[in-house]
Amino acid sequence: MFSWNNKKLVLVLRLLLGAILVVFGLNGFFGFLPSLGPMSAAAGNFFGAIAATGYFLPVLKSFEILIGLMFLFNRAVPLATLMLVPISLNITLFHLALAPAAGGAAYAVAILNLYFVLVFKKKYMELLKA
Repeated sequence: MFSWNNKKLVLVLRLLLGAILVVFGLNGFFGFLPSLGPMSAAAGNFFGAIAATGYFLPVLKSFEILIGLMFLFNRAVPLATLMLVPISLNITLFHLALAPAAGGAAYAVAILNLYFVLVFKKKYMELLKA
């Protein structure tokens, strides 16, 4: 019988999500992964505007690394899951709207993030009590 809280499944997916976040976060600073090719004009303009702020991408990538480490080292994972929601939502929407073919990792992060929201649903219900 399937259970959202199967310990082995949670462990494997927690480590996978943490690794993805750390790798892509570090790539934002060091650029060791190959580019996926040219972006559409709209995607390039959007990404260029974010990069031009000078602060947004380093902050975003730092949070990706921090959240990834929280998943990898099993520290405050319910909090890390909530912290990841707006990040994964925006990355997914960027890819859906502007670069759908290059969104594989973004879609995987969003699905894994949703999985962990479901795993910790009972913990979050406490936050919604009046």
